[in-house]
Amino acid sequence: MTTGAPPPLSDDGQVRGELHEIVREVESLAGRVRALHGRLAIPPGDDLMLVGEAEPVFLHVARVVLECVSGDYLEPLLRDLRRVLEDGH
Repeated sequence: MTTGAPPPLSDDGQVRGELHEIVREVESLAGRVRALHGRLAIPPGDDLMLVGEAEPVFLHVARVVLECVSGDYLEPLLRDLRRVLEDGH
């Protein structure tokens, strides 16, 4: 037996509880990411940075990363976790 390792979960109720907690945490994080993205100003020349005709500035890169993290990772993660909880298998 490994010392300090949490015991394995086999009870559906416990697993569902853990998943619900993770969903709440990811929802909170996703909300913070969306809120920050919404508060960031669009830098001058943003359209040129998007097509690679101007060197990206930090604000542009931050906006792009936040948008991608939200759309490519957090939203799909939430969708899939919710699906598991709704389907029950």
